[in-house]
Formats: sequence, structure tokens, C-alpha cells
Amino acid sequence: MTLRFYFFELLFSDSEKQEEMFKNAFQSGFLSILYSLGSKPLQIWDKEVVDGHVKRCHDDEIQSNVLEVIGTNIQSTYITCPADLSATLGIKLPFLVLVVKNMKKYFSFEIQILDDKNVRRRFRASNFQVVGAVADQDHS
Repeated sequence: MTLRFYFFELLFSDSEKQEEMFKNAFQSGFLSILYSLGSKPLQIWDKEVVDGHVKRCHDDEIQSNVLEVIGTNIQSTYITCPADLSATLGIKLPFLVLVVKNMKKYFSFEIQILDDKNVRRRFRASNFQVVGAVADQDHS
């Protein structure tokens, strides 16, 4: 199985020992945490790469630079933000916007949030699982 997907921009939009990276930042409109055209698109990200790559390349269809993440296994090739797993982003904006190109390959995206009740919730989108599920996990 080969996973391949492009990121153009990952942003959040407006309509306890954890560092909160954007806690003191003014949050209104859009807050971009990954922008492939920036000078350092992975500046606040960490990457793990085994049998694959994470690189910026040019996409002819959208005529722009994109971030390409390719690997044989989603558990061994990925990017994660913030890089420090004990930290949080501290983003309070209510919407997540993700621009992903359909490469006709397997894809998975996962986001974990800490809600207003202080419960961690994980959302996963993928095209290689055929059954949807909602699981209530013990968060103690």
C-alpha cells in the first residue's frame, strides 16, 4: 500500500502542563499552521519518515508548490504538529479547513482536540476503511 497526499494549506478559521503555541496569538479569521508556499512550511511540525518521503514539490494541475507526504505505512511516515507531543496548539477557532488533492491513493488524516470539557477527542478521515465508527474511549 502506498499513501500519497498533498497538503497545500492547513488552517483554522473563525465563523495541565501543556504548552499552547497559539494561546496568546490573536485568533480571528484564519490561522494557518501549514502553508506549502511559506519559506519553512514544516517549521512547527515534526516528521517521521520510513520507506517514503516528506518534501515540497510542484503540482502541475494547481500550478503551485505543495507538501507531498508519501509512505508505505501511515504509522511510519507522517507529519505531526506540534512537534512536542506533550504540547497543544491552543487554537480556539471553531473550524478546520484542509485542502487535500485526491491522488487516487490511500489517504488518512487525523486530528486530536481537547474540547471545552477537557476531553481529548480524535477525528480520523481515511479512504481505506469501509466502515464508519464512533468510539467512546476512557479519557481518564
